This record gives sequence, structure tokens and C-alpha cells, in this order.
Amino acid sequence: MPQKKIGENIRCSSGPTYFNSSVDRETIERLKNAVFKLTEELAEQREGAQGGGNIITNQDAAGAVQLFHSDCRDYSSISCVCGRPLGLRFDMKTGDLYIALAYLGLQVVGPKGGLATPLVQKFEGKPLIFTNEVDIDDHDDVICFTDTSTKYQRRQFLAFFSSGDATGRLVKYVKATKKVTVALGGLAFANGIALSKDRSVVLVAENSNFRILRYWPKGSLARTHDTFAELPGFPDNIRINSKGELWVALQAISSVLSISDSESGKLPFTTQQMDEGNLHPKAMKLSEEGQVLEVLEDVEGKKLRSISQVEEKDGKLWFGSVVFPFLRVYGL
Repeated sequence: MPQKKIGENIRCSSGPTYFNSSVDRETIERLKNAVFKLTEELAEQREGAQGGGNIITNQDAAGAVQLFHSDCRDYSSISCVCGRPLGLRFDMKTGDLYIALAYLGLQVVGPKGGLATPLVQKFEGKPLIFTNEVDIDDHDDVICFTDTSTKYQRRQFLAFFSSGDATGRLVKYVKATKKVTVALGGLAFANGIALSKDRSVVLVAENSNFRILRYWPKGSLARTHDTFAELPGFPDNIRINSKGELWVALQAISSVLSISDSESGKLPFTTQQMDEGNLHPKAMKLSEEGQVLEVLEDVEGKKLRSISQVEEKDGKLWFGSVVFPFLRVYGL
């Protein structure tokens, strides 16, 4: 009996639907379960060899898929089935790691590592198809995360930019009650998120509008928001340093017109221009009031072509990228 190729039967969505596949959901679930089982076995092997718990990584899942079927070596092509971690945050009280998985919603893994447990995969009966970033209010035990779009998956981000889509959301998950609510909607590519040092506001990167929004979850301004900072490009993740200042990773572009500025409701440049390298990485440090304190950039892209996160720790900046496989360190 000829062996079927997984690439022929299981495909990430090319449209607004969660799955666009010629196989049924039961078959997809069997594949997912097999991948998760093999992933767990890899972790157990590492734990036995290294004498300690380990966090499951994207590479672990890729390895599990390769063991499952030789046609799964191109992990990116089936990340909608196996998961694509975009956001990671530790709960400093429990040691749990909360994970924003692009295609599989909000999940959590314990302090010893292992298989992640799904927490939020649907809202009002519809699957989350582009979960992006997460942060934790460990005082109130509330998890905030961004849902980038209700129409486009991560692998469709270029089409997303040219569409003018503004279905992104800031979502709140209460650990005690497991209640899920939308705190803020109508966002144009909801991306990075960070709670302020005093936990009084939530900062949300609205990528396609080149800005960071400030949302008050409680207090006298509860459930209101304003524009915290206008930026010269696409903001990605946000990280707060020990002083309460924030570092924003962004892809800068010469045109600063956003979706909200455009008469057509779409970005004033093409996805081809974006794909041809007309962007350059920029890291900006902002004060707690949104004032620019410092700017680092590589206009020619000789050192860093793209960055998605900047973290300040012990006098150093740590740079990561969602596009390129590197971790760079810069001494302040």
C-alpha cells in the first residue's frame, strides 16, 4: 500500500479557517497526540541523561515530528498542527511557564518542564488562530495575552498587513475562575504586551498602527485606553527593565503612515516592499511616560537584520528574532 505524504493531507490554513484539510479532525488529533507523545518521550530521555527537568522547546517538537514521519522535516510547514511558540512568561510565584502558541492558544508547563497543558484554545466557540504574546499579573493571578487576528494565521502575516485587518484583541484569563474575556478589541495586529512595573496598566503593541496602547485594567480609569507612544515602524515585543522603563523591538521603515492614517484603510506600501528588505531593526527604550530615552539601530542590517525582542538584564541587552535563529548580546 503506497504511503501517503503528510504534506498532501494536512495543511495549514490558506484562508480564515482554522484548518483547511482533506483529512478529518480525528485524524489531525491522532497526529497531534502522536507528536506530543514523542515530544514527551524526548523530554524524558533528556531528563534521564541530564538529571533534571527541562522545558519542552520548539526543537523538541520538531524532533518528535521527524521521528513520526520523514515528510515532517520541514517543521514550519506543519506548525499549525505541532505549535509555534511566540510568547513566553514565567509566573514568578509558581515557576510555571505560560506559552502563547500561535496556532494552539494559551498553554502552561510546570516548573520541571514536560508536556504543556492547554488553557485557552477557543473564545465564544471559535478557535484562537493567532495567539501572540503573554504577560502575568502575579498579584491578581490574571494572565493577559494578545490574539493578533480572528481572520489570519501567523503564516499569512504578509497578506494580513495588506488587508487592513483590525480584528486583534487583548484577552484576559483569570486563573481562579478560568474566565476568559476580551479587554480590548479592534486592534490592527495586536502584538507585544507588557504590564507596567506597578501592574497598573497593560501596554499593547499595535503593530500595523505603529504604536503602543496603554490600557487600564482596574482603578479609576478601568477599561479605558489611550495611545502611549507613536513609533517609527512595526513594534513587536515589549520588555520592562528593573527601573520600569521599557524596551521595544521594532522593524523601522521610512514611511510612518499607519493603517489608521491611510485613506484606504491599508498600509501605504506593498508586501513586496516589506519582503525586499526595506525594513531595518531598531531597539527603543522608553520611559514610564512614553518618552524616548535611547535608540539602537542597524540601518544597513550588517549585524542584525531583524529583531523581535530586547531584554535588559545585568547591564546587557539580549536580542532575539522571530525570523532568524540567533540570540545576540550587547553590553550597555
